[in-house]
Amino acid sequence: QGNSLRETVNNMFYFVYNYIQYVPDSSVREQVRRPLRTLWDRKGDCDCYAVLIASMCNNLNIPFKFRIAAYGGRPNYQHVYVVVPSASGDLICDPVVDKPFYEKQPSKYKDFPKK
Repeated sequence: QGNSLRETVNNMFYFVYNYIQYVPDSSVREQVRRPLRTLWDRKGDCDCYAVLIASMCNNLNIPFKFRIAAYGGRPNYQHVYVVVPSASGDLICDPVVDKPFYEKQPSKYKDFPKK
């Protein structure tokens, strides 16, 4: 946990980015791991990253939403990551990309806030 919301999201990004290896699921089987499993295996794909980060947010009482995204005009969504609303704008937490607060521009997206 950091001294501010932005610093906390930055810390979560770098923890996952540095300690959890990105490994895509096989093309025939999608696997969404629980946070503890992702930590144990030290690997996962975007949905595993998102579930782990959402769990950290939940435990720190930080509001968040999942964002699913499609790219290149494709009709199906291909990616998911966590967005943390803040007074200064959304804080993107997507360790699939190489820097915190960065969002590869989707052709369409949909947000799912925590209820």
